Amino acid sequence: MPDSKRKLAAIMFTDIVGYTALMSRDEQLALKVLDRNREILKPIIEGTNGEWLKEMGDGTLSAFTSAVEAVQCALEIQRSIADDQNLTLRIGIHIGDVVFKDDDVFGDGVNVASRIEPLAEPGGICVSERVFDDIRNQVDIQTRPLGQKNLKGISRPISIYALVLPGLGPHPTFAEGQSPGEDKLSIAVLPFVDMSQQKDQEYFCDGMAEELIDGLAKIEGLHVVSRTSAFQYKGTTHDIRKIGEQLNVGSVLEGSVRKAGNQLRITTQLINVADGYHLWSGKYDRELEDVFAIQDDIAQRIVNILKIKLVGEQAGVLVKRPTKNLDAYDYYLRGNHYLYRTGARKDLRLAVQMVEKATNLEPDFAMAYAKLGAAHTDFYWLHFNRGEERLGLAKTAIAKALEIDPDLPEAHGALGAYYYEGEQDYDRALKELAIAQESQPNNSELVAMRGFIHRRRGEWEQALSYLDQASELDPR
Repeated sequence: MPDSKRKLAAIMFTDIVGYTALMSRDEQLALKVLDRNREILKPIIEGTNGEWLKEMGDGTLSAFTSAVEAVQCALEIQRSIADDQNLTLRIGIHIGDVVFKDDDVFGDGVNVASRIEPLAEPGGICVSERVFDDIRNQVDIQTRPLGQKNLKGISRPISIYALVLPGLGPHPTFAEGQSPGEDKLSIAVLPFVDMSQQKDQEYFCDGMAEELIDGLAKIEGLHVVSRTSAFQYKGTTHDIRKIGEQLNVGSVLEGSVRKAGNQLRITTQLINVADGYHLWSGKYDRELEDVFAIQDDIAQRIVNILKIKLVGEQAGVLVKRPTKNLDAYDYYLRGNHYLYRTGARKDLRLAVQMVEKATNLEPDFAMAYAKLGAAHTDFYWLHFNRGEERLGLAKTAIAKALEIDPDLPEAHGALGAYYYEGEQDYDRALKELAIAQESQPNNSELVAMRGFIHRRRGEWEQALSYLDQASELDPR
């Protein structure tokens, strides 16, 4: 077996926009697009001194010894397919330390590049600051900054730049004549903007959006984009219609929070992606005590405007009050914020500390125990602490959540993740995830995890079915 070789390289990821949707509509055309993608990209990559490493579904991975050559290659690729209505790519590039072994490549450089690619617009190219530093003096290459981004699994924020492609506009992401999300009721809830004077309420703003996402995800027939995808747009200045098109939804909810002591001012706007018009806007000047009622009112208004008929349990409160203790709720939101922020050890440690404070203040706070269990499971899964004690802490917290609320979908989801990531008990994991999905039928992360488990078991058809479904629910 060949020895491994470590070196610094420019790594380029490409991905076909809307490929899963195309495959579901026209399998023969999708396969032709995949062949065309290979036929176009491989000669361009090799012609610019790049190394074609592998295909991953509808994506490709290649390596270059020079950032300038990688960027020139990406620009040539986008120009070559500019007029192709069926082939649209996103491209991400990063320079990093990588290990080449057995015709494959591993390392931090690969991980970061894979996280940068989804940030590009359809037909666009995004690069890291390290790449930008190498191309900034190239007069024929123009960029615009997108700011610092927290990338999943990467411990530090990374400055991202988008390449400006003169004469090339963003590619369409839908078939001609089709409007975003027109075949289904669909919505994206963007992270709320912190308008507080001290700018210290990001965790609270994120919590507002997350509660709405979770509440709306319970509705049968309404496709709700996941937190992971919606929060990629935090801090960006993208046009709402463009965001809606990229997420393949019919409507987008955005909002802001101004919090001072116990006083809240929350503003929201529901926007129709097809024409950019406001479907509804609301302003709430209330006390902090009313935050749960505000969240439910927003969710109910969205349901009414989208003309969704609720039946059974859905006809009640969509966003329930998880605790009566507002101090405990504040710690819970802080913990949740750290849990999802970067996946780094220090953030997981803070997540555990904050959520434990919430449970100490409110011993019957089921949601907090569920998140505590999820944080302990992540500690184990991400190899920060692989001890049996950590697994025990995870299972104990989740068991407490289910003792308080046996029907809590977040607790069943956390238990499913625990069995999958902690004990590798795939039968129990699938059972718990199925229970969670009964209450959250459109939760793409639950669907995706079921696909990952079937993949682990070598059940390829089931894995593909679930992962295709997850991609349809959440194209990012």
